[in-house]
Amino acid sequence: MTNPDKITKQAIIERFKRIATEYKQNIETIEELQKRQNALSAAAQDCYAAARLFGFDIVAESAAFNDEKPDAGLSSIPPKPPVLPKGKSIKEIVLEIAEKAYPNSLRASDVRLKIEELRGEKLHEKTIGMTLYRLSVDGVMRRDGWNWFFVPLDKRGKEKPAQL
Repeated sequence: MTNPDKITKQAIIERFKRIATEYKQNIETIEELQKRQNALSAAAQDCYAAARLFGFDIVAESAAFNDEKPDAGLSSIPPKPPVLPKGKSIKEIVLEIAEKAYPNSLRASDVRLKIEELRGEKLHEKTIGMTLYRLSVDGVMRRDGWNWFFVPLDKRGKEKPAQL
């Protein structure tokens, strides 16, 4: 190995060591921040609960109290706690939404956003689509492109099966 090759190799190794060290420090920092974020989220949930107890909308009142627009900087506050009972499954909620929409169609992305808003938690982007697909296999839903339709009990078994 010539001298310039050895110098280049050493420089690359040193750079890699610095990157690895910083990477490890970042992971530790992220873990600390996640713990703090969880604590802040729990404290915010306590504030939401207290606001419900006293009968006011904390986000709207916070904005009004500080003479701000209702959405000024409050979008970073953790979401409100779930409105729906924890006992309901995603499948049950999807079915309720589909029945209410009947005879109109649904889009999986719209259903996901609605459930996220109601439950106050993020869902995996494929959860609703897979739920709708499984319901279509059972004959409860049918699909036309991106549009999903609820199939009433008296029409089940008469529809063509779902296609992917």
